[in-house]
Amino acid sequence: MKKAFLIFGLIVFSQMFSQKKYHFDYALAVKESYKLKDLKSEFIFLVNSEHNNYRLYAHSKINDLTNFTLLFIDDNGVSFNGNMSKSNFDKVETIAKTCNEVFRFSNPHIKRSKNYSFVNYQDTIINNTAYYHYAIKCNKSLKFQKKKKIYTVHYIVDKSDSNFLPFTYSSLIYEIWKTSVKIPNGFPKLVYFVNSSGEETGKMEFTILKVDKYATIPEECDFTLKDVRNNLYKIL
Repeated sequence: MKKAFLIFGLIVFSQMFSQKKYHFDYALAVKESYKLKDLKSEFIFLVNSEHNNYRLYAHSKINDLTNFTLLFIDDNGVSFNGNMSKSNFDKVETIAKTCNEVFRFSNPHIKRSKNYSFVNYQDTIINNTAYYHYAIKCNKSLKFQKKKKIYTVHYIVDKSDSNFLPFTYSSLIYEIWKTSVKIPNGFPKLVYFVNSSGEETGKMEFTILKVDKYATIPEECDFTLKDVRNNLYKIL
């Protein structure tokens, strides 16, 4: 019994000072944004090239171009949001959050993901350079796609780095990627959107920047581990 209480105390003590750390090694700055291509807002994704289950999205508001609104999502169950000035966002190495700012994330797209799949195409040539080309297509009928205004997402991907996992800019795309056919790794050069009538409705063209940034949350509110801890407490 004493041993069990000792182990429990060590776990609680360690959690008081331990943190979950997310690393971002690339920033994807959007040159032109879907549905906002005529506006001057700024959009940046912080990502990890080897772990595409989490991402931090920063964007400026139309009436405030000096600050970023932040949204972080770990598709395994954690999220936080907030605000930060652009100058601090550029300078800071770590974005640290407390448990009061962290909440549980439940992916609402898990069931929807079965309605989509990745499709590989022949390479796309831009300025004599070959790029991978694949798309996320809806498996439902064209009538259904028109009714729901579903579009196809096309990826044009740089071949220069085969270690960069496919860019999953949303939780739905991450769920589709987990269960879909194999698609090639690489930097996203651009993503464009085509509606059910075959018309291009917008695109995101990226500038790729190497960074070394982190986001941290206290481990006691790391909801990706909560079930594991509950089981441990039951054993003790």
